[in-house]
Amino acid sequence: MESLQIGGFKPFFTVLKHHRTRGNAYVKLHLDVCYRTMREAAFDGDRGESISLAIVDNDAITLYALRKLIENTPTLTILWTSETGQEALTHCKNKHLPDVLLVDMALSDMPGTMLCRQLRATGPTPSILAFTSYPLDMYAADAAQAGVQGIITKNDFMTLAKAVRSVHEDGVFPYTSQEDVIFETAEAAYDRISSMPSDPAATLTLSEITALNLTARGMSSKEVAKQMGVKPATVRTYTMRARSKLGTTTLGEALVKWQRAKHV
Repeated sequence: MESLQIGGFKPFFTVLKHHRTRGNAYVKLHLDVCYRTMREAAFDGDRGESISLAIVDNDAITLYALRKLIENTPTLTILWTSETGQEALTHCKNKHLPDVLLVDMALSDMPGTMLCRQLRATGPTPSILAFTSYPLDMYAADAAQAGVQGIITKNDFMTLAKAVRSVHEDGVFPYTSQEDVIFETAEAAYDRISSMPSDPAATLTLSEITALNLTARGMSSKEVAKQMGVKPATVRTYTMRARSKLGTTTLGEALVKWQRAKHV
């Protein structure tokens, strides 16, 4: 196996590029070497009070990389990590609240913005920092509307510590690329979102969301059932309940309303 010379940030991203072609074992082996240089550059200037973090990302290798970068950093600690929005909601409902929650905008079970909106509707804690591997302009406005306090890219580890501390101490991490995108403090976002009518899409269960997502790909009830490991009749029950919750009479209408909800 080839070795990588550590001379900056490029080797780290080179390793991540091999995630799907060479597997997690390759990536983890080389990240163990890369992360030390990365962490020193990104976090060693951070000397404020201790901040607890939780991370939600459906990419296991990203979670691993972030944990390796943050662990043993005196001022940042990881409270928990999750690969799904539903699991993150469970943690927060059980009062396992971090100071700052990092949320990927493209989760597998629900849109990251939907997770953020549901959390923010329940209270002003935790502060939420969105992150994504896509251009920030793609998600910044939606993230702000969902009650997030700032947004960064996944490959900008130099900004991570600064952004975390900014949303924790100053309330927001300002976004300057789009003048009309203004992130609110957690308290202001909570006041705004909690006063709005509840979102019917937020009441969907993980099974109902999965059934809708698979159906939206053009799968039949039988194909969805096989994918989910249930009977076709169970899939029809899931979609029927989803139609009822979304206030629609047909599956087609429910799919349209669900797709719109995912991008609000």
